[in-house]
Amino acid sequence: MKKFSFILFSALAITACSQIEKPDHLISKDEMAEIIMESTLYDNSSYLNPSNNMETTSKLILEKHKVTGKQFADSYKYYLVNKDIDKILDKAKEKLVELDPKAQEYIDKKDNKNKQETNGSPATVEY
Repeated sequence: MKKFSFILFSALAITACSQIEKPDHLISKDEMAEIIMESTLYDNSSYLNPSNNMETTSKLILEKHKVTGKQFADSYKYYLVNKDIDKILDKAKEKLVELDPKAQEYIDKKDNKNKQETNGSPATVEY
């Protein structure tokens, strides 16, 4: 999943400099947050069970939401360019904490670590 995330974010970062049109099948912000939250849960579970196939898991999550990989990538890119992605990621964090309030401590720890590593500048945060 980390390789997939890196490739996805790299491709998005390259194209983020230009304006893009709203995709025909734009995923709602709430559903994007839900997909990201579920992906985070399964990504972190791979530490407990390294035999999990994250590519298969990612496909299952998208199928559950009746979304294609292209729709997700196009929507993510659109929200990234339009500076809505931070709000969506915050909503995904909120949904994660609703499921498990103990997750807040982990999120805070990761946020602090990322801030220290980037000296306070914005960065892609991996949960």
